[in-house]
Amino acid sequence: MKRVAWLVFACATAATAGGPSTIHWRIDGVDRQALVFGPSIVRASAPARLFHGHGGNARAAAQRIHFRDEWPEAIVVYPQGLPTASPIDPGGRLPGWQRQAGENADRDLRLQKVALDFSDECLPFRSASSDHSLTQLIRTHVIR
Repeated sequence: MKRVAWLVFACATAATAGGPSTIHWRIDGVDRQALVFGPSIVRASAPARLFHGHGGNARAAAQRIHFRDEWPEAIVVYPQGLPTASPIDPGGRLPGWQRQAGENADRDLRLQKVALDFSDECLPFRSASSDHSLTQLIRTHVIR
C-alpha cells in the first residue's frame, strides 16, 4: 500500500505541466535522479526516456533534445548518469551509462527497471527510449 501511494504521488508530481520536476530513486544506497517533463496525467499519452551521452547531464539533454515539443502529450524522463569509466574517459570522472551487462554492478540497468516500473504505474501504455547505446542493453536485460 505504501508503494502504491508513493507511486501515485510521484506520478502526479512528475506530470506537472511546464518546467521539469526532479524525481529521486534510492537504488542500492545511491540517490538516482531524473528530470521529468509532461502534461497532466489526464492529458498524458505515454512516457518516454531519453539518455544523455557520456560527459553530459540530464539538464543539458533536456535543453538540447526537445522531445517534449514534438510529442507534448508524453511524459518525458531524462535520467542522470553517474561517473562511469569509458574508452574516452578511462578514469570514470564524467557521468555516463554502463555499456554492457555486469558493468558497475548493473546499477544503470536497475535504474531503468525502476524507471520502467515508474512509467508503468504512471501510464500503463507503451513507452519509448532513446540514447546512444543504453537502449539496446535495456531491451536485452530489463524490458519484460
